[in-house]
Amino acid sequence: MGKSHILEKPFTPEELEKFKGILQSLPSYKDGTIHNSEYIIFCNAAGIPTTPEQAEAYKNYFRVPYGDELARVSDIIKVFESLHDIQAYCLTVAKHFDKNGDGLISADEYEAGVAAMKAFDPGLFGEKGKFKFDELIKKADTNKDGKLQVEELAAWFSTM
Repeated sequence: MGKSHILEKPFTPEELEKFKGILQSLPSYKDGTIHNSEYIIFCNAAGIPTTPEQAEAYKNYFRVPYGDELARVSDIIKVFESLHDIQAYCLTVAKHFDKNGDGLISADEYEAGVAAMKAFDPGLFGEKGKFKFDELIKKADTNKDGKLQVEELAAWFSTM
């Protein structure tokens, strides 16, 4: 995927179907999930250059809430669907940070999400990735309620 995650043009529906087919053909595929250990196998089969370090970061990013070792195929495809649109991509990423699904990003969710994304691409967040959660709230909390909504995090991401 090179230096930028954002693609010049979207994946075609045929390419996305190919990716789904590859994911569904993996040995661990069951009930719409794959085991995280097979993510690099998927990348290799799909022709997506991925280092072992990037694969490990993706495993952490795609991990289903509560820390199990499964990744939802639908989550993987959502990321690939959004890679051509910075706002859509940022919203997809921000939603995935919200592991408990309450619409808010906690300090723990933020720190875990940033760690996973920085492991994939250390320069991804640049100087903004150095913000601690308390600093981020001051910068990104646009409605000034002292909480970080998924949409606020996505908007903040899109300014990077």
